[in-house]
Amino acid sequence: MSDHDQARDMPYGPAGERARIWHPIIIIIGSFLAFYAWALLPSIVLASVDAAAGKTDLTAPDALLVKYGLAALGVSFALILLHFTLWTRVVERRPLTSIGMFRGGSAGLYLNGIAYGGLFALIVSLAAFVAAMQFGFSMPAMFAGAQDVWRPDVLLFAAMIVPVVLVQGGTEEVVFRGWMLSALSARTSITLAVLLSSVAFGVFHADRFVVDPGFAAVFIVSTIVLGAFLGVWAVQAGSIAGPAGFHGAYNSLLFVTGYLDAAANAKAGATTAQIWADMMSLEAMQESVRHTDYLAAMQTAVIVCSLIGIVALLATRTHKGELAEA
Repeated sequence: MSDHDQARDMPYGPAGERARIWHPIIIIIGSFLAFYAWALLPSIVLASVDAAAGKTDLTAPDALLVKYGLAALGVSFALILLHFTLWTRVVERRPLTSIGMFRGGSAGLYLNGIAYGGLFALIVSLAAFVAAMQFGFSMPAMFAGAQDVWRPDVLLFAAMIVPVVLVQGGTEEVVFRGWMLSALSARTSITLAVLLSSVAFGVFHADRFVVDPGFAAVFIVSTIVLGAFLGVWAVQAGSIAGPAGFHGAYNSLLFVTGYLDAAANAKAGATTAQIWADMMSLEAMQESVRHTDYLAAMQTAVIVCSLIGIVALLATRTHKGELAEA
C-alpha cells in the first residue's frame, strides 16, 4: 500500500482530498441536515398514510405512528447509517476504515464498549438514586414500587428496544465520532476536531429546550463532555467500535428505564406501543422533568464520570509513550 493510500485509510488526521475540501461549517451543517432529513422521513410517511386514510388523531392506539413507532426509529437510523457510509464511499471515495469502521479487532472492541457503556449507565443511575435517597428527590415511578412494569408484554417490548437503540447509538457514533470527527481532523487539529464534534453533538440535542430550558442546559453540557470522552476514546483506539458499543448500551439502559417508568405511569389497559408513543411525546417529556433534581444528579454524574474517563485515557496514552521511549 502506498503512503497516499495509507493516509486515506487513517481514521483521524489527513484523510484524502475529497474529505479535505469540505469547510468545517459545511461539515457540521451538512451532517445535521442529512441526519434530521432521514430521521423524520419514516414518521412523515406513516403520518401521511394515516392522514390519507382519514385518521385525524395520530396518537390514537390504531395510528400507524403509534403501532410502528419503535420500528420507525430503527428504520430512521438505518437510513442515516446508510447515507453516511455511502457518502464516504461514493462521494468522498474513502474506505470506511477512514471513519473508524471495520478496523482490526472491531468485534472485540464493540463488545468491550457495550460492557463499559452498561457499567457507565449503572454508575450514573446509582449516583442519581443515592442522591435522591439522601436529599429526598422525587424518583421515576418504576423506583417507587409500581407493579405494571413487570407485565410480560411490557418486559418483552423493553427487550425489543435494546437492538433498535444499539443501532441508534452506533449510528450517532458513525456520524459524530466517525465521519464528522475524521472530516474535521482533515482540516483542523485533532484536538480542535474533537472539541468541535463534541459541541456539535451537544447542539444536536438542543431539542431538549422545548421540554425544559433549565434541564436542557445541564443535559447539553453533559452531552458535550460525554462526546469529548467518546471522541478521545475513538482517536486513542483509531476505531469507533468501542464508542459505538458504549453509546448503544448506555442509551439502551436509559431508553428501557424510561419506558418502564412510562409503563408505571400509563393508563390501565394501555398497549405497549401506546406506552412507547406516550413516552416519546412532548407532553410526556415535559412531565418527566418533574424529577428535575434526580435528572440533574444523573447528568452531573455523567459529567464527572466522562471527565474521569478522559483523564484516564490521556494518562494511559502518556504511560504508553513513556514505555515506548524507555
